[in-house]
Amino acid sequence: MLKVKNISIQYYQPVLNIEELQFSIGLHIIEGESGSGKSSLLRCLALCEKTCQEYIWNQKTVQNIHNFKKEHIGFLNQHPIFIDALTINDHIQLMNKVYRYQNVDNYVQNLELTGLLKKYPSQLSGGEKTRLGLLLLLLKQPEILILDEPTSSLDLSMTKRVIQILKDYSRHHIVIVASHDQELINHGDNIYTIENQTIHCKKQHFNKDIPIPTHKAHYLSAFFLSTRLLKKHGIYTFFTYIFISLSLFITSSGLSLLLSSSVAKSSPLTSIYENEILIYKPITQSKNLSYSSEGIEYPLTNDEVSRIQNIPHIQSIYPDYSLNMGALEKISDPIPLDNSFQEANTMTVSLDAKENTTPVHSSFSQALLCSYNEAIDYSQDIETQFSYEPNGIYISQALANELQIIPANNQYYLTFYIMIPTYQGYGDAYIPFQNEDGSYQSEGYPVLRLFGKYQKVTLPINGILKKVNMGISPNTEFNYNKIFIPQTYIQQLIKENAIHKDITYYWSDHYNQYMTFLEKEDSSQQMMICKPYQPTIYKAQIDSIENLPHILEDIHQLGLTTINANINLSQIQQYSQNTNETLFILSTLVFIILIIIYNMTLYLKKETNLQIYYFLQSYGYSFLEIRTTIRNLYFYNSLFSSFLASLFTLIYLYVIGPLFQYPIHLHSIIFFIIPTITFFTIFIIPYFIFYFIIRKEGAHDSIKSHSY
Repeated sequence: MLKVKNISIQYYQPVLNIEELQFSIGLHIIEGESGSGKSSLLRCLALCEKTCQEYIWNQKTVQNIHNFKKEHIGFLNQHPIFIDALTINDHIQLMNKVYRYQNVDNYVQNLELTGLLKKYPSQLSGGEKTRLGLLLLLLKQPEILILDEPTSSLDLSMTKRVIQILKDYSRHHIVIVASHDQELINHGDNIYTIENQTIHCKKQHFNKDIPIPTHKAHYLSAFFLSTRLLKKHGIYTFFTYIFISLSLFITSSGLSLLLSSSVAKSSPLTSIYENEILIYKPITQSKNLSYSSEGIEYPLTNDEVSRIQNIPHIQSIYPDYSLNMGALEKISDPIPLDNSFQEANTMTVSLDAKENTTPVHSSFSQALLCSYNEAIDYSQDIETQFSYEPNGIYISQALANELQIIPANNQYYLTFYIMIPTYQGYGDAYIPFQNEDGSYQSEGYPVLRLFGKYQKVTLPINGILKKVNMGISPNTEFNYNKIFIPQTYIQQLIKENAIHKDITYYWSDHYNQYMTFLEKEDSSQQMMICKPYQPTIYKAQIDSIENLPHILEDIHQLGLTTINANINLSQIQQYSQNTNETLFILSTLVFIILIIIYNMTLYLKKETNLQIYYFLQSYGYSFLEIRTTIRNLYFYNSLFSSFLASLFTLIYLYVIGPLFQYPIHLHSIIFFIIPTITFFTIFIIPYFIFYFIIRKEGAHDSIKSHSY
């Protein structure tokens, strides 16, 4: 039972003054001349305007107007409000997600809306809009259904259908209709006429007072609303979000590089320059002499190696191997004056590892034997990868050309003499002092002589290098022939052939050679002490090239010399910083322009926001509830943009980036930056634009003025 007391409606002059109206279950018809106040009375009964003193439902005065209107009242005026960006089917699905009415298809068929489901509201006639508005209200199943001229724009056939629907619905609900349609008036249980600013009952029929069923409403799906709004201008909206998300990814990438704790970690420096250092003891500190690869340098002591290991940011240190072919002298007794090994530079390429295989090509060429660490990825230095055979070697491009190795599906093998150092001779060899005019003095710098053995080996050629090096190695001339041998393999050979005792040699003038003893007729006092071999050069791995200057300084303080990528780190870091800043500024400008265009578009399409607002208001939603729905709508839009930008980031990291030799290494902070920027640009700004539009249009004030 609905009872309304002390209704007073006036605009420029009094329109209606009614002491009391009450409605029970049934179809109630209100008739009257145009301008008599029928629509104003309906708005009062629908709680759209505060024009009554007391509103009583089931003998209880209604206190919370908004909740009651939302839960119990359905009101359809002569001009129903819809959202132009949603199809008819979208409207039905949106409201059915709220009210979850089971027999929605029956209403769709009875109101002949099946053929209109894919159309938009702007494509509908007045009668079709009325039928759609009635359908949406019936999904709500309100206890009080209030309609203003529902059959005015319908043909006779559809009018009869609507009347039957209203009659069926009024059996368990209160239905109040204002109408001039005599066909509809004739079916009314109660008929009221407005005359002389008051209302009179022409026909009265009391239906049995039965409990009115309630229909629980669920939360409005802002996510569903968001996805359907995106569909209206599908291609335009899709590309808008694609461009925004792409520029968001680029902007976030630039910002992540700037905010990273290390420029080196967030830039390609680590990829371009290997995190390796070669360390050796120079022949003299007074001259800038490079590493000879002849075995003449003095070995590092255990104490020096230990102190290097204790330098911060050095991850590992191990012996390196770098010797020119023929630099090793054969250890023997006696040691002749000419102690070179004539076949040291002989190399043979074959297609099989067997020694009796017919060679593809042979060469007598000077080459440098080096070692590489199997645990390190040198793929950026490799031009052609033949295989990954155990103990496989890599050769420089120049040597491959000289050996006439053609990249193909063949597995090549190289037969050569590997040098295994066993002794270092002290006290015999010198490098003479060089004067400023280029002449040499008789005295010189003491150096070592390297002794050992040559072992013929046949090893698979795993690949050809792009240029000369695998990582950092001495003697980096472009055309230098180099062979890189696995470090574990060469160190195992050195270990297997190691000798743990000293040998003292004496120079014999009589025999013109070194001997382990002297004849009586020899009077020379020249001795050479041969000690077991110790490495003369080490390779260290560092954690980041950013720490390289500090590491080099600590090593140089030990009196040692280093070989690295020979870069000016500070200049490269500054260049990288400038590049990152430029990238960030340009991408930010593009992003800002896109965001401005995006939000200007939202403002210019403010009708959509207002339609959403008034549409939800017509179903009893309060300003706070509508604001929450719109807020969630923009929040889902920001999530969508953030998802796309994060997807672009993942595609770059795992698909596009690996295709480049030196990809930009993005910091993980980017996955925090993306949602943060999106939150402010796609959520906060559009939400305040919506709030500004509502304020400007006065919708917020209007809903307040209608509340009790």
